[in-house]
Amino acid sequence: MSDPHNLKLVERVIGAWKTRDSQVFFELFHHDVVYDDVPLGKVMKGHDQFREFYETSIVAFPDIAMTLVAATADAKAGGAEWTLSGTFTGETELLGKPTGKRFEIRGASFLRFEDGKISYLADYWDMVALSTQLGIGG
Repeated sequence: MSDPHNLKLVERVIGAWKTRDSQVFFELFHHDVVYDDVPLGKVMKGHDQFREFYETSIVAFPDIAMTLVAATADAKAGGAEWTLSGTFTGETELLGKPTGKRFEIRGASFLRFEDGKISYLADYWDMVALSTQLGIGG
């Protein structure tokens, strides 16, 4: 059965990327959140590790925006399809020097909920499409 509170959490976390406000973003997550960025092979545990990743993403892509395509959620878990876009204008250790190129990729997320917050988030997206559009890797 659909859970309106958790569905709203999914919608809010997708929308929170546009705010680029880490306080607003992390209010949605359990303090012991596990974030799994599957294409990058990175699993982050807790707000501190996840915050470093989030803030690095904001530096690399100051205009980053995520748009919700579809979402579902019940009392324990949820899923979302989304698009992510931005322009690579900030240097980071992971990506290196910016190319100034814009990207737009499709992706999906799987979420689990605990105590009214997101306790687990796994993102799945196309690394080849991102690398090609940004002109990196190869």
